Amino acid sequence: MTKGYIVLETGDVFQGEWIGAEREAEGEVVFYTGMTGYQEILTDPSSAGHIVAFSYPIIGNYGIHPLYKKGEGIAAAAVLVSDLCDEPSHYGSIHSLEEELIRKNIPGLKQVDTRALTAVLRKHGSIKGKIVKEKETYAGPWKEIDTVSLIQSYSVSRIAEWGRGKYHLVIVDFGQKNFLLQYLAAKGYRVTVVPFHTSFASIKELKPDGVIIGTGPGNPSDLPFLLPTIKKIAEHYPVLGIGLGHQLIALVYGCKTEKMLLGHRGENYAVKNTETGKVLITSQNHGFTVMKDSIDSETFKVQFFNVNDGTPEGLLHQYLPVQTVQFHIYSEETAQVLDSYLQKVEAVRGIGYVHA
Repeated sequence: MTKGYIVLETGDVFQGEWIGAEREAEGEVVFYTGMTGYQEILTDPSSAGHIVAFSYPIIGNYGIHPLYKKGEGIAAAAVLVSDLCDEPSHYGSIHSLEEELIRKNIPGLKQVDTRALTAVLRKHGSIKGKIVKEKETYAGPWKEIDTVSLIQSYSVSRIAEWGRGKYHLVIVDFGQKNFLLQYLAAKGYRVTVVPFHTSFASIKELKPDGVIIGTGPGNPSDLPFLLPTIKKIAEHYPVLGIGLGHQLIALVYGCKTEKMLLGHRGENYAVKNTETGKVLITSQNHGFTVMKDSIDSETFKVQFFNVNDGTPEGLLHQYLPVQTVQFHIYSEETAQVLDSYLQKVEAVRGIGYVHA
């Protein structure tokens, strides 16, 4: 096997064996804690620009399933695993993880001590890294992540439509996940997906009953030019923000965001609903959060918070039909959030809801 190395900007170097495409790759090195879900995290557009290290030691044991992808292709820049399963066992598997990496031209390393790597990441937080073929430490320069370029790679380039139904939703696309479109179509909604930079006037011409500000990669603070449009949308339509959309809506109303030391990347994050007291077990993949102390209680109520670190996971506007969630909506349990938003859409339809 060809040896390869993951070099961190801290100077730490971890050796492994090359898998997938034999080409060097650079990005922010992050760790994922889920025992399953490797296909979902790799295909999630929010993983763009990331070298994903899996802390669980056995990866690839159920192969690649055509229904488990969150987006088209693999968004992650590269993959780091400890023990890679070469012969997956699952009735729906079409090929192995390594075969998928080769098909999608994504590099990676196996036989990496990913738990020791995770310990380094937990100590230092956000770290850039590069997969290289030579053992000598790569000293840079380290490429900065361009949020706009990442989003342009995954947002639709033109308007697209899904499903048919009585109610019409517009999704502002920053790198949308497949489940949301499938769920809304199954619920009988007509969905129009528009590029992330679409103007308010263009959205208004589509005559939506509600607007979803979607999820995607990057730093929300790099997108100030979008905030006036999002504010107009929120003043005219029921709005749901998911992931990056949650953070952008918070910025619109004066909140602040910050980069987290470690981020939330896994399938087992406990999130508590402040209204019902119920705890949801959620899937998450984000490195930025809304700062709790920056939330104006006269504007927003914190509807969800993370049980482990107290970070806000969802907001409810105090007088507009605007709500947000940080976690993924892709399961029956978390879809209840989406259902509550759809009830608002249906309630105001035909009333001529406009907030001036």
